[in-house]
Amino acid sequence: MRKKLMACALVAAMSLSTLAGCAGKNTSSSKASSVDTSDQSVSAADYYGNVKKNAEIYKDFITIPEVKGVEIELSDTSTDVPDSDVETYISSLLSSAKSTENITEGTTKSGDKIVLDYSGKLDGQAFAGGTATDTEYTVGSGAFISDLDAGLVGLDLGKEYDIPCKFPDNYSSDTLAGKNVVFTVKVTAIKKDVIPSLTDEWVAANAASYGLTSTTVDGFKADVKNYLVESKKSTIVSNKYEAVWEKIKDSVVVSDYPSKELDTLMNNCKTNMKADYDQYATYYTQQGITSYDAFLKQNYNIDGTDAYDAYAREQAVDFLKEKMFYTVVAVNNGIEVSEQEILDQGEDFAAYYGYDNYQAILDSAGEIMNTTVGYVVLSQKVQDFIADNAKVTVKLDDTEKSNQ
Repeated sequence: MRKKLMACALVAAMSLSTLAGCAGKNTSSSKASSVDTSDQSVSAADYYGNVKKNAEIYKDFITIPEVKGVEIELSDTSTDVPDSDVETYISSLLSSAKSTENITEGTTKSGDKIVLDYSGKLDGQAFAGGTATDTEYTVGSGAFISDLDAGLVGLDLGKEYDIPCKFPDNYSSDTLAGKNVVFTVKVTAIKKDVIPSLTDEWVAANAASYGLTSTTVDGFKADVKNYLVESKKSTIVSNKYEAVWEKIKDSVVVSDYPSKELDTLMNNCKTNMKADYDQYATYYTQQGITSYDAFLKQNYNIDGTDAYDAYAREQAVDFLKEKMFYTVVAVNNGIEVSEQEILDQGEDFAAYYGYDNYQAILDSAGEIMNTTVGYVVLSQKVQDFIADNAKVTVKLDDTEKSNQ
């Protein structure tokens, strides 16, 4: 499950490689212009060979400080998960699996979701918009006029009632504003949320949808606890890495960027942003965004070609700096990515995105996906390495300090 979580968390990093980059005017050195470190279509077995070649190139452009033994402070490094957290998490899963049933006997009260028929009459005559059947309404929500809303409390289901009402003086319809009317109503059902109970039968039928293999309640609780522990471990690794990065980032110096890779990121950026606009053009038009330029202004505060290039270049530079950092740290410290690790991660992606298997992704997108997936594995392994080698001091809060 941690692999799946890691895959989801790092999809953003993958997306950055397609969202990043406009280089603007090329002011790179001749060396930066002569090399090409862009993502390549390679087999999973050949991916790490490309990583090593790119690392040697990146070393000409980036200076990296020592990443092992960096001293950091964290407020929490515990992976303990109390049983109460397990119960809370399971309760949330059960709530998300709730169903709705219609109750046809009983009496209405405030807060009930009801189904009702109603017809309103002014001076004995039906008025426009005052009649409906099988309408769903939450009693006490205030969506109806106040007299009708209050009159829906305490009604027996299936019985017909006349509820005298007065429309507000400032009601939007001049015909009804300030007028006394009568609504004839019949509540036919109360809609009740039904949250399933945690039973062996429910677990056997639903565990697989959560990526678990449990068939009993006890097994399900154990699996959930393991999941929460792994989640905490993943969070701690991330927190350690971020703390180390904050301490060393100013010492990570980039003299230049390989311009061909930056240009590739630029083209991907423009293609991806335009594809986003084209895919949801109907929605954007409904929101009053009727052109691509208006889309860029509304969603990215981009106004004009220069601003477009500057924004995308900033994204590209941020991504490429991180990629060079991960790549050089990995090679310098013997952190490798195997063919099997890429295939395993690819299968996780396939399961998450609804493909039959990783091969189906390769058939659709090509072997460049091996580079994309490989980088996901590489970046996580580098983060794990840096986190594992950090010197961590647990930061105590004031209460803990006073108890020392």
